[in-house]
Amino acid sequence: MQMAIRWKNTRRLLHRNRSGLVVLLVMWLLFFSRTFSGQAVYFLDDLKIIFYPLEHVYGTFQANGRLPVWSPLFGFGHPLIAWGQLGFFTPLHVLLRLLPLHALARLQVSILTYYLLGSLGMYAFLRRQPVLPMAAALGGVLYAYSGFQIGHLNHVNFYTATLLLPVLLTAVDRLCQRPTAAGSVLVAVVGATMALSGQPQVVLYSFIAAALYTAIRGIRLSTHNPRHLLQLGAALTGATVIALLLSSWAILPLREFLPLTERAQDIPVTELLDFSYPPYNTITLIFPYFFGNHDTYWGPKGFQELAAYVGIIPLFLAAAALCDWRQHRSLRLLALIMIASACLLATGKYSPLYRALVEQHIITNLNIPGRFVFYFTTAVSILAALALDGLTTYSRRRQAALLAGSTVLTALLLAPIAVAAPRVPRLAARISELPAAMPIQLWLVAAGLAAVAALLLWPVSRSRAWQTLAAVLAAATLLVYGWQFNPLTPAEVAFAPSPAAKALNDENRSLPPRLYAAQHLLRTTETATARTEPLSPALTIAWPIHIDRPNLTCIRLPVSADQNGHGSITFRLFTALTNPPLRTVTLDTSNLTTFDQKICFDPIAASQEQTYTIIASTADETTFRLFVRPESRPEYQAHIVRSPNPTAEDLRQAIKPIAILASPAYTDTADEESALLMRQINAVVGASSARWIGALSIKNYRDFIEEFFANDSDEPFDGDGHHAIEANRTLLNMAGVTHLLQNLTAATDDRMLAAGFTRDGRWSIGSSDIVLYQNPDAFPKAFLVSYAIWQPAGDEVRAALHNSTFNPRETVYLGGPTPPQLPLADAVPGDPAAAAVDVTQYESDRITVDVTAAKESVLVVNDTTTPQWHTVIDGRPAPYFTANSMFKAAVVPAGRHTVEFRYDSPAIRQSKKMSLVGFITAGCLLAVSPLKRSWRRLHSIAA
Repeated sequence: MQMAIRWKNTRRLLHRNRSGLVVLLVMWLLFFSRTFSGQAVYFLDDLKIIFYPLEHVYGTFQANGRLPVWSPLFGFGHPLIAWGQLGFFTPLHVLLRLLPLHALARLQVSILTYYLLGSLGMYAFLRRQPVLPMAAALGGVLYAYSGFQIGHLNHVNFYTATLLLPVLLTAVDRLCQRPTAAGSVLVAVVGATMALSGQPQVVLYSFIAAALYTAIRGIRLSTHNPRHLLQLGAALTGATVIALLLSSWAILPLREFLPLTERAQDIPVTELLDFSYPPYNTITLIFPYFFGNHDTYWGPKGFQELAAYVGIIPLFLAAAALCDWRQHRSLRLLALIMIASACLLATGKYSPLYRALVEQHIITNLNIPGRFVFYFTTAVSILAALALDGLTTYSRRRQAALLAGSTVLTALLLAPIAVAAPRVPRLAARISELPAAMPIQLWLVAAGLAAVAALLLWPVSRSRAWQTLAAVLAAATLLVYGWQFNPLTPAEVAFAPSPAAKALNDENRSLPPRLYAAQHLLRTTETATARTEPLSPALTIAWPIHIDRPNLTCIRLPVSADQNGHGSITFRLFTALTNPPLRTVTLDTSNLTTFDQKICFDPIAASQEQTYTIIASTADETTFRLFVRPESRPEYQAHIVRSPNPTAEDLRQAIKPIAILASPAYTDTADEESALLMRQINAVVGASSARWIGALSIKNYRDFIEEFFANDSDEPFDGDGHHAIEANRTLLNMAGVTHLLQNLTAATDDRMLAAGFTRDGRWSIGSSDIVLYQNPDAFPKAFLVSYAIWQPAGDEVRAALHNSTFNPRETVYLGGPTPPQLPLADAVPGDPAAAAVDVTQYESDRITVDVTAAKESVLVVNDTTTPQWHTVIDGRPAPYFTANSMFKAAVVPAGRHTVEFRYDSPAIRQSKKMSLVGFITAGCLLAVSPLKRSWRRLHSIAA
């Protein structure tokens, strides 16, 4: 009977909400249709280089029934649970890891699930207020698909927290109205899930928003009921305690790890002011591509961090909601505070308040202030829904007043671009180009303004149909805005394994290889400094290009153009000058931001062993120049014609003894970064990286690779022109770098072999080749050194390592909490240790080495260390040391010994206990409510 009643109530609930749920579901299906079809996946930026390999390694740990307390595959070793990037205990991901899914597929399912959950959560929260279904649907669509959420789609550790905020607000709202034990547990579980899953900064922002709403809502509901306030306080206290206990896995290990990272010191002021949101950037609220797209962005730093687009309809509706305070005052107050916070903090260096907080050293670690736009888009989502809900009840006069007020507020928001444009010519030029550059977006803005005017002025707008039209039009605008905001990668390319994977996954290798991967290592490319005159109507350039592979897709051109240039260049590809062009491409020169420019077109399948002629012409006066070199062979010489619209005969007669620097590019069969195993992608093939690991790294490790291995530098050369791996070859060997990967094109000479590296394989990935090398001089994982110098300061050690006479086989710099007795017995500089070293066990949290030393020596294991690593020699605890500023080390007596390095984190031990207490407490509270109801029922029967 009860099941039948519940089913009937569920059907009734779905029937009442059918229109709003249809809008949310259709928007979700349309937005992610390419992913649903299996044609393309999200595989970009941090999702590719951090979260995909991290999720891959998490899956391996979970399959083996172990906690990822430490992994040697990230950098030279890193504590994963303490990292604060993506939580291992993210509930959805834990469940997905039980399925036979590729790590990248798990992330695609995660994206689909969380974005649906975020829109449904905001819908449910707004319906509780209550607002009409279509108004709540508008709020749900805005929250999940506005600029902040879509801009951070590639940041898995953002959306796993922010898209649960509406669910947390719904749970809090329910608890405020009726404080119960079950309600406390629900709030605690949602809050703990966010803390366990997301990045600490955005989790904190989300909790502040929830706490603010709780205070506003709780005070309003308890104004005339002190007992209710006490009950609510007790319920919230219980929820907070349980949430802290359950999320201890995210809090305690991170707290333990932070002092060892670069965040242990204050962030430089320049970084605190970096990524500030300029007031004139508000133009992107309605034109998100005003400063270019993902590839051609030229606006303030950076494209995704400052994303906050919402569209013109939500802006007008949000402004109208702030002009009316008769209903839903709690939500309006919450939204107003969030908007004020965003304006004061997201603007960073443009905000007097933020600058004062930085200058007074009150803000010392809060980098990327632009992320406070999260508050702005959240507030607009709530306010737009409230305004759309209230319009059906307003009189004509009140609607007209709201239209006037919202027009003024929206104009003030967009005014900075009008103020800045006269002072910045490029802004003014971009505004004039809007009709041609973004016609669809202009039409959407015009339609949005018309819809707002209809809602606020026409009598027919009181119909629910007009509300539906406004919500659908706002959703369509967000769909157009977000469709290309995060470029997708063809599934067959994203899932293609690196060709080097098999060579690196050698079954005969007992220890993981260490990889140094970069696009450019030791190589020589064809360069030139001579340039053509700028292309203009009076200057046309043509040149031949020979193609040696099928599927020609692009032509790469080294070019130069002024930042303030304008106009367009037309490139035509001919098989013969007497034939029609095979391909035609127009390039907008105002978007040129790189030296290396690609001219891409539909692939030409049968391009192998063909010679084409490319003609570049323009009807504008441009600053576009091509690079050239001398050329004596007529078949490769260019044609320079000083007349508009030259004929084929003009081109034949205008041949010059020069060649245009250009190279073909082909259909890629693999993602270049993935094929090169760049950044942390190396972890998916079981290799550790000798380069960048991202934010919140072990400080000594990060300082080491930035100083010696160029980390992520675009210029990995010293003042004498030596590449980092060449200038610091001794340290590269000492760090145990066994393999290197780089990208080569046909016009590139490989210098790695001459430098002493051996080639282990070369594979084509379409536009270029990737080449894998072995380093025959790489040190073993563990080795002995007989002479040690005590130097605990990392910067002093790195300065000493720069000395050209430093030999890591003979000398080691030791650090640690307590110095050993130095020098070691009978040791002198240059006296190598006679020894046998054998790594018998190599696991993520335990390393065992059998050592036979002729005399007292230092054992070095070239993995990073932290104080959580403990040394045990022959079963007895031994002092903790670091070698050469960051490696594991132990002072070993003469003779035969077994040395163990064990990872033991007090924070993780404490987290196990606290989470268990949290689960028990939550279970007890959940049992209270049914027992209480049963007691009341028995008491009623007895009475």
